Amino acid sequence: NHFFVAFSLPFAMSWIDSAIGVARCLTGAASLALPSTTAQTFALRSVGSDPNAVLVMRMFGSRELMLGVGLLWARSAQESKLVKLLLQAGVVIDLLDFLASILGMASRSPLTRKTTTLVGGPALIGVLLGLGALYK
Repeated sequence: NHFFVAFSLPFAMSWIDSAIGVARCLTGAASLALPSTTAQTFALRSVGSDPNAVLVMRMFGSRELMLGVGLLWARSAQESKLVKLLLQAGVVIDLLDFLASILGMASRSPLTRKTTTLVGGPALIGVLLGLGALYK
């Protein structure tokens, strides 16, 4: 059983960058096309009634979509230096998103635990997956 795990892990790790790219594309496209619905997924309140919040969700969406498209293109073109650069950028961005969710919980108008978890959790997972893809 340990023999199988030892040989399957590197293979699985080689697909992490593709999975990250697909997840970023899906999140980005959803945030661009359906910002209010996507915001509700993250337990963000009243985005639909606030045009400024809709704009911020769409800006988030464009960032995620372009990171995902770039990562998938670079991987398919076997541009390993670009893949590495995009993974590094994604780790930094996800780390900043995680820190922003923690700061949001500590602000004067704090985020709920649910919102902090639904925003900060995926960001932290993104950091860990990105690091896993970088150091496979």
